[in-house]
Amino acid sequence: MNVHRVSVLCAAVVASIGAAVYADEAVSLKCKMAKGDKVIYRTKMEMKQTQNIAGMAFDNEMNNEAISSYTVDEIDEQGNYHLTIKAERLKVKAKFGALGDYVFDSQSSERDKSSMIGAAVTPLYERMSGIVYQAKIGPDGDVLEVKGY
Repeated sequence: MNVHRVSVLCAAVVASIGAAVYADEAVSLKCKMAKGDKVIYRTKMEMKQTQNIAGMAFDNEMNNEAISSYTVDEIDEQGNYHLTIKAERLKVKAKFGALGDYVFDSQSSERDKSSMIGAAVTPLYERMSGIVYQAKIGPDGDVLEVKGY
């Protein structure tokens, strides 16, 4: 009999904890910036991949790091942020199995354009380095418009 009462009491406690944790309203995250504010973002991406081609396994690795600045040019009546976004730095390190290694750093003067990989991707990374474009972002973080570059 005591076991039954303890079980009922435990069930009631668990049910009341669940009700206390449940939120009545969703939490809303909003941007709070002022005209002229500049924010720096660093984005890192790591990839490890194994490709099987004709029964042979090829291991690939890639590490990218991009540093971008976001400057608030204007805040309109709806609270939308008009930003200028600039790619400040781009770094890439990659190992492409039998094709070899590849390194790119937008702040370095050394560029690999002679290897097969370098000839293919260095011009792309050079164009992406230092790009500047404009974006309109809603107060909830939604991207509303992108123009430029």
